[in-house]
Amino acid sequence: NAEYMGIRPSIAHMMKLALLVCLPLVFAVPPPPLTFLVEQSGGSGSAGGNYPLTAYLSSNFFLTGLSSVGIATCTPCAAGESVISPCTMLADTVCGKTVSLGVASCKLTIDNEIIKVYYNNQDITSKVTGGDLKNWNVQKQLTFTEVAGAALWFTGFNYEGNSCGTAGFSIICTSTVADSPYNGLKSDNTKWKAKGYTADPGVGFLTNNYDVSSWSTNPCISTSGYSLPGVDPQPPKLWASTGEAYAAFRFKP
Repeated sequence: NAEYMGIRPSIAHMMKLALLVCLPLVFAVPPPPLTFLVEQSGGSGSAGGNYPLTAYLSSNFFLTGLSSVGIATCTPCAAGESVISPCTMLADTVCGKTVSLGVASCKLTIDNEIIKVYYNNQDITSKVTGGDLKNWNVQKQLTFTEVAGAALWFTGFNYEGNSCGTAGFSIICTSTVADSPYNGLKSDNTKWKAKGYTADPGVGFLTNNYDVSSWSTNPCISTSGYSLPGVDPQPPKLWASTGEAYAAFRFKP
């Protein structure tokens, strides 16, 4: 797992590595695989010095003068992290938090109407069961298999004005995996992003990687009198803080 990452003072002055290399050159007749013999040479100077490196290539080719090339050990991922990108000849390991995935089951409603539901770039509105999407007073259910990096989207419509007082989006979820980000997820305004619209916003932006950084304010906690049927205690009721009749809601772990 030694990588060319810059000279380190503790590197020995003499090192030989056998590397199988495919050159990015165009040949009239493709050559067979070539073997580099890389020799790091240096005198008996202090441990902190850089030493010239010469790479000899079979078939009468050679490289010389790569004095800034060095060797470093690949970084292992810490506990609770997994490898996002493995260590290569050009870059160290990229690690990320390990996310456990299972099957999520949610109870939800929107006052007044659920328009669309998307997950992992797919329209899953048809998977919402339990009743009329235009009837806020009926609990709806949604079950889906969790996917790493996927975003969960809802769009909704309020029939009245002043939506932070007359509308709302309520949801509470569980998962088959205890430490899944969906296990215990609810409609609180720290985990969900929301944006208001004066007309149906459509579905073109309901994707995993849509940039919501411009959605600068947290959703409002609605004071509407509706409730999510069959759930106790009730989760918060959310809407876009600007109060338009249409709103989009996104959760992405």
